[in-house]
Amino acid sequence: MQLPTDSCVLNVRAFGNKVFVGCNNGTVVVFDLTTGKQTHERKLHTDGVSSIDYCSKTRTLMTGSADNTACVWKMGTNETKVLERHTGGVRGVAILKNRGVTASYDKTVIIWDLETYEPTFVLRGHADWVTSVCFSPDYTHVVSGSGDRTARIWDVSTGERVRVLIHDGSVKSISWLRSGTIVTVTFNGTVRFWNTSVRKVDVGTHVFHCSFSTDEDFYATSANALITVWNTRTEKQITKFTGWGPCFTRDKLVYAYRNKVHVRRKLGFMEKTTFLLLLHRVFREKILDDGDHALWTRVAACLAWT
Repeated sequence: MQLPTDSCVLNVRAFGNKVFVGCNNGTVVVFDLTTGKQTHERKLHTDGVSSIDYCSKTRTLMTGSADNTACVWKMGTNETKVLERHTGGVRGVAILKNRGVTASYDKTVIIWDLETYEPTFVLRGHADWVTSVCFSPDYTHVVSGSGDRTARIWDVSTGERVRVLIHDGSVKSISWLRSGTIVTVTFNGTVRFWNTSVRKVDVGTHVFHCSFSTDEDFYATSANALITVWNTRTEKQITKFTGWGPCFTRDKLVYAYRNKVHVRRKLGFMEKTTFLLLLHRVFREKILDDGDHALWTRVAACLAWT
């Protein structure tokens, strides 16, 4: 996989068979996950691409950058539009059809109308950088995470704050699961599952990122260039390996390491014994490197856990 020669990987996101790589020179490179070949490359920003989201229904990519802007790229028509309203770097983005949301170091969250490319609401209330944002499963709310040690839930239709979730550390990553559970990750290494009660899992220190598998049975955290995969139900550690920025798509885990994009594929099944439930998974690693094709390089691990 040939990346721009003057760039390094800042952000990796995968959706279906597409892998989006955000680079420090403002370029986004798109690869086909099945072939490992590059399909698109476009310079969208004047500074590093710090956040990426994609809507497959409209084939629209949304990016955020340290240049204080977000960009909307309609890949079907190749049309791009720069969203300029923030006064600080855009650290988080989320997109849903004709609506987008951005989170910024200027302490604000903006909900955008992606038909007019104008703000619908500017959400204020965070006392520090806003580092992450996502939509609820029913798309009626957004939740934002901040360095002020809070996550805040907002009503998309009114812009009103609905709830504040208090933490003991800076919120670096946030997810809203289909079950309705909000998952927040703080820099001090705690994953919290917010529902009718709060469940805490200690996952280490200096955690920057968390991603859930499609079935929400597993999640991966990234801290100090080390990725750890966890079982959501048992809270047990499955495996760990070097890398950062993990994200799941279908049966694959995509991540970055040493300016390369790596893909680990889950193979296997659930085996039930008389007294013990063992989940067997084989992870094969495919490295998308500087060549024009992808190679299977090794069987990384054969795992069994309870």
